[in-house]
Amino acid sequence: MRGVSVLVLVGLVLFGACGRSRKAQEPVPGAPISVTVSSAAFADGAAIPPQYSCDGSGARPPIAWGEVPAATKSIAIVVDDPDAPSGTFVHWTAWGFDPSAHAATGAVHEGAHSGGGRGWTPPCPPKGAAAHHYRFFVYALRHRLPVNDGASPDSVRAAIAAAAPLARGELTATYQRAR
Repeated sequence: MRGVSVLVLVGLVLFGACGRSRKAQEPVPGAPISVTVSSAAFADGAAIPPQYSCDGSGARPPIAWGEVPAATKSIAIVVDDPDAPSGTFVHWTAWGFDPSAHAATGAVHEGAHSGGGRGWTPPCPPKGAAAHHYRFFVYALRHRLPVNDGASPDSVRAAIAAAAPLARGELTATYQRAR
């Protein structure tokens, strides 16, 4: 009986640690944080304007990045909401951006979002819920990702990790819907 109690206690500790770390965990850790990420629509830590949410047109906000390492061949972006009720919700995965463009424009590849569709899906937290945090991660890659358009968020994140990013950056914003 004592062995079962110890196993239950260890399981609870591990389950609790996994639950906490899942919300705070970056989608693809590892590369040095050295890329500045910004948006003309909002400042780091500020609220996303409603026009970029499900309460407005749902357009993708403009995302830009600063200097990246000289060996960078491609940029990948992952946008997620770690505050989603069912766990981290991926709003957008995109890759193939020209690093010298310093902005998320041009022909790119887009993966599926957590809702099952392809491309960008706007912030849309439950009405009356606390503000959700939206994390815009930019990864400087040594080469182009070998994944197909429409790939799952997990497949895109795994490909980014396998590409051993040279650098990364993050921009975080919030969004809260009225009751």
